[in-house]
Amino acid sequence: MRYVVLTIMLILLVACGNDNQAAENNTSVVFQNIDVVTEGNEFVLTGEVMATEGEFFYVIEQGEEKISAEKRIPIDQDTGDWEDFEIKEKLSDAVIESNDPPIIMLYGKNNDDGIVNPNYIPVDLKKE
Repeated sequence: MRYVVLTIMLILLVACGNDNQAAENNTSVVFQNIDVVTEGNEFVLTGEVMATEGEFFYVIEQGEEKISAEKRIPIDQDTGDWEDFEIKEKLSDAVIESNDPPIIMLYGKNNDDGIVNPNYIPVDLKKE
């Protein structure tokens, strides 16, 4: 019985003492006050961002397909405050004619280039 309790305590100590994972997860990106305005085949996305790495990224997807390459938006990371941003894009006629709305994915990246805190914003293309 002693060995079982000792083994469990040893496993807990090893799991709690792993600082490597905590260091990798210090990347953070947070968005607020997001607004999307569309006019014809163009949209403007505005909002505020706070990111620990001084940058964030976005891609535009439609269904399972990426319709734009990843783009990097640099921000001033020294302030630690919310920073305004604006993204302007023009969508192709094929995207507008599709039944699926385009989705803007805003996110940060960690040290391993992994996506951190993805936010999905649909673009409402009103067909009249």
